[in-house]
Amino acid sequence: GLFAAALTATSPFMIWYSQEARPYALFAFLSALAFLFFVEALQGKGVRWLWAWAIASILACSAHYFGFLFTGIEAAWLLWWLRGSRQDVALSIGVIAAASVPLVLLGLAQQQKTSWIELVYPGDRLVQVPQHLIVGLTSPWEFLPPLAVGVVLATVLYVIVSSKPGTLQIAVIPGGVALAAGAIAVIALIVGSDYLITRNLIGIWVPFVIALSALLAAPAANHVGTALVALLCLTGLALAIWNAATPAAGRPDWDPLAAALGPPEVPRAIEYPSPFVVPLLPDLPNAHEPVPGEIFTVQEIDVVEFRQVRDYGIGPCWWAGVCGGTQDVGFAEGLFFPIPRGFELVEEGQTSLFTYRRYRAAHPVELPPAGDFGNKVILQSPP
Repeated sequence: GLFAAALTATSPFMIWYSQEARPYALFAFLSALAFLFFVEALQGKGVRWLWAWAIASILACSAHYFGFLFTGIEAAWLLWWLRGSRQDVALSIGVIAAASVPLVLLGLAQQQKTSWIELVYPGDRLVQVPQHLIVGLTSPWEFLPPLAVGVVLATVLYVIVSSKPGTLQIAVIPGGVALAAGAIAVIALIVGSDYLITRNLIGIWVPFVIALSALLAAPAANHVGTALVALLCLTGLALAIWNAATPAAGRPDWDPLAAALGPPEVPRAIEYPSPFVVPLLPDLPNAHEPVPGEIFTVQEIDVVEFRQVRDYGIGPCWWAGVCGGTQDVGFAEGLFFPIPRGFELVEEGQTSLFTYRRYRAAHPVELPPAGDFGNKVILQSPP
């Protein structure tokens, strides 16, 4: 328990997603809660734990569609293990299924939103998973992620081979859930349902880290397990601090760019060849995204692009990080509309992560009606 808590507190992967407004940290928490109630139910502590598991599972599925994967694994395990209470188990599963109907319909409607995943070579994404879980999404040295995974794997195999029968029983349930989830995600990838990226598996963290900790705390690990946990914690803490202190290793910091662009003197459009210009909006007063069909008139166009910086990403970068100054995987580069006639380059500048070019016309120019800009354009009026 102490090992698992320490590894979680210092995990660069968990720290990264704890900083986002997206649902990944919430999903990890609700999956952990469901796993706790699942283990209590497996021990035959009463039907109330089954209902607690059912409620937590419904909430986990509501936070992320991969909740269905973990819930399905735990449901099958409960049906197999609690043979004397199958009616109660089936009833709780039925409640989960009923509550999931609108989520399934929503998921079917949103299927195309994940089509970008397939653009990243699946082998690369598969190799990324253990590296991301152990050392996070970025690293200052390319050799560190595979080295860390190799050391952990070698230690785990040594403990498994060296342990006496029965001494590793505590790792069976969390390890089984984690391995089953990973295996099903890989099988789904092979048969054509490709959703395999590390953050979708963030719900696997608690069973994964409990199983790993149980192995490293086993008698066969001796002091090697404790030393490895300490080393992983120190490495994780150092990587988390390095990530926060290194602009090119984290998420884009838009504040310096907003300050460099300054308040508009005339109506302007800000273009960016990626859908991630939207984070600028909170820093820009009187700004909005154009809606399809909107007709707008501007006298200034600012073109924003990433600077080329060192790529610290572990494998192909798809997590809205700086990504070496290239655009995020799956989004075509290039401006949504070319600079119209009458606009002249009047200024160029840069921040630590961005460059910008400012074009201005002598008179306001009406641009064609807005189409689907894919979050690449912001319109801003003078104060």
